[in-house]
Amino acid sequence: MAQPRALEVSFAENYAVLSLKNGENRIDMEFLKQFNSALDEIERCKKVQFLITTGDGKFYSNGLDQTFLKTCSTEEFMETFNLLNKTLIRFMTFPVLTVAAINGHAFALGAILALAHDYRVMRTKKGWFCLPEVKYDMLFGKATILLLRAKIKEPKVLTDAVLMGWRFVAEEALSGGIVQKICDIEDLLNTAVHMGQAVIGQNIFKRDTIKHLKSQLYSDIINAFQSDTVSRQGVLQSIAQFDRKSKL
Repeated sequence: MAQPRALEVSFAENYAVLSLKNGENRIDMEFLKQFNSALDEIERCKKVQFLITTGDGKFYSNGLDQTFLKTCSTEEFMETFNLLNKTLIRFMTFPVLTVAAINGHAFALGAILALAHDYRVMRTKKGWFCLPEVKYDMLFGKATILLLRAKIKEPKVLTDAVLMGWRFVAEEALSGGIVQKICDIEDLLNTAVHMGQAVIGQNIFKRDTIKHLKSQLYSDIINAFQSDTVSRQGVLQSIAQFDRKSKL
């Protein structure tokens, strides 16, 4: 039996909206498969000039699905890990502009997914942007560190994010350059749309050109993701680590 869709795609004018609609939007193999299927659908629509992703309710994404990681086999873990890297590469080089409309908490891998977008807008009053791995004695891979360096330019902000696991509210995320705009939740989607429209303007960018330029811009990160592998022992240690830790 097919899994219920955790994502929905809608189209309007020259953009698409990919809505994450599965509660905390935790990421596992099924989520990644549906995410890639949604990207396929968006790529087939030739009128799309930019893509907005957003969550539903309290969460943008709360990161990896811990329950899945504790119960999956080693082979499933490795398959998920490899698909995750391929998905991040695909999204970073997606052939249209991407905007994350961060409607709520963006934690751990959810925060990294937001950073993989070209632009970000975040709601005010509720929701944190946070990389809490340090609080759980967890490490980032080389590719993720390169991504964080590329997207968070202010040294103190990067230090606070990576070494302190700081929970950034919208105003702090804006002043630190993590996001480009903030607004009330009622205006979030419209703000993301206006951001995309303003950047695109009257231009019709060729998708092959956008994809190629992104591939060049993030070539070191892409190479690192492609080289990022895990051993069987590393997988088992990771599963045991998730077993010991509380929710991310």
